[in-house]
Amino acid sequence: DNIYSKANSLKQVESYKKEFRYLFLHYLRNVNNKDSKMYKVFLMEMNDEYLNNTSDVRKVIDYIAGMTDDYFVSEYKRLTKNK
Repeated sequence: DNIYSKANSLKQVESYKKEFRYLFLHYLRNVNNKDSKMYKVFLMEMNDEYLNNTSDVRKVIDYIAGMTDDYFVSEYKRLTKNK
């Protein structure tokens, strides 16, 4: 919802939405996988209160929200390079 459509074409916005959905679902499926990049980069640094009292959906949202644009793009490319 917060993709700035004035700076992007409709085609770009739809592409970003697709990429967000893909990453969101991927991370949600793997949120408890201690070998995942999300765990190693983000969750491993969180305290027990956050880990025990935050829903998996919120953890994924927090992880994606903290990404830079470049990291987001590189993660999408990394995860889809063999698809």
